[in-house]
Amino acid sequence: MNDPSPIDLSELRQRLRAALPQLSIELGELEHSETRSRHAALLIDDPDPRKKDHVYRMTIATIDGKVHFFVHIHGVSKDLSTQGAHHYSKECASLDEVFAIARSCWSGGAPS
Repeated sequence: MNDPSPIDLSELRQRLRAALPQLSIELGELEHSETRSRHAALLIDDPDPRKKDHVYRMTIATIDGKVHFFVHIHGVSKDLSTQGAHHYSKECASLDEVFAIARSCWSGGAPS
């Protein structure tokens, strides 16, 4: 795996599980499709049926010192491919900031 994470993904997982107990939140890896480089990631899924225009999956990973959020929103595309994904990144984000961004995505807010 490349690039140690500037944020503690285990602690983020615990905080998100406490705030959003209805979600499946697991530690995993994200692999770049072209370079095959691997990065520690937090994998978040909503097990409930998908609702139009709501987040149903999110992956949080740190790559090259930035925190990346891959947010999948149901209804953006007709199929369940990554064409419905949005990608946000934040440089030097703190754990509190990453927690706030992730939580707002699941509670109906939008990342800033």
